[in-house]
Amino acid sequence: MAFDEAWAETTLSELGQHGVAVEPGLTTSELTRVEGAIEASVPPELKLLWAAGFPVGNRWPKWRSDPEGQAADDREWVQGAFSFDVKANRYWLKPWGQRPRDDEEAVAIAVGHVSSWPALVRVYSHRFMPTEPGAVGGPVLSVFQAIDSIIYGYDLAHYLHQEFRTSLPDWAATRARPVPYWDDALDL
Repeated sequence: MAFDEAWAETTLSELGQHGVAVEPGLTTSELTRVEGAIEASVPPELKLLWAAGFPVGNRWPKWRSDPEGQAADDREWVQGAFSFDVKANRYWLKPWGQRPRDDEEAVAIAVGHVSSWPALVRVYSHRFMPTEPGAVGGPVLSVFQAIDSIIYGYDLAHYLHQEFRTSLPDWAATRARPVPYWDDALDL
C-alpha cells in the first residue's frame, strides 16, 4: 500500500473527524491552475489528496479560490523568512559568495537565489512541500525563518499524522528524502 485513493479518502475522513472542513476535490482544471500559479508540478501525493477532497478553513491555503494570490503570498512568505534572517541574524550561504556589507544588497542577492530554487507549495499554515524532486515521498517543511525551519513530516502521511493525528500507515516514510537547495539552505 502507498499513497492511493483509499489512503486519501481515509485521511480526509479522519481530518473531518478532527474538525477540518473538507470540500469536494479540486478538478483537473483547478489543479492545472495551481500548477500554473506556482510554476511547478504539485507533488503527486498532495495532488491525489486534493483531487479526493480539499481541506478548507482559516489556516488552509486558498488554492481553489485564488491560486495566483496564494502563490504570490507563499513566495513572499518564504522570501520574507530569508530576508529577515539575512538582516537580523547575518544569515548567509557560502555558495552565494561573499556577503555584501549592505543589508539591502545582501537581501536582494539572497532573495534572487531563493527565488530560483524549486518552488515550495503550501499545505497548511506555514507548512510546505517542495516541488522537487517530483517523485512521491517528499517531506513537509515547516518554514518560519531560514534559521527556524524544520522537517515537520518525512512525507505527507507522516506530516498529517504529526499535525492532525490522522492514522500513520505502516508504509509512511521513517526519514525525509533529500530536497535540492532547501536541505542546505534550511540546515535540514
